[in-house]
Amino acid sequence: MAASWPANMKNRQSTKSSLLPADVADKTIEVISRFPYDTKTSMQLDRERGNRIEIDIFTNYIRQSGLELGIPTQLHDKIYNQF
Repeated sequence: MAASWPANMKNRQSTKSSLLPADVADKTIEVISRFPYDTKTSMQLDRERGNRIEIDIFTNYIRQSGLELGIPTQLHDKIYNQF
């Protein structure tokens, strides 16, 4: 089953330029939905192997982008503050 963006995010225009097509999220979800249920991400595999993961980098990027665009990122703020 494909997920969809929350209604308040569907047509949000950002001040950041993007080279991504407008339907990138829907196409990505469509591809991912065909993966086997037990497929693991590279970050999950790294964590299981005891390797460094970059969640702090990704989370901070989302937080900073949210600040620039005026989009709340409460969950990412909480996660980032745990580092």
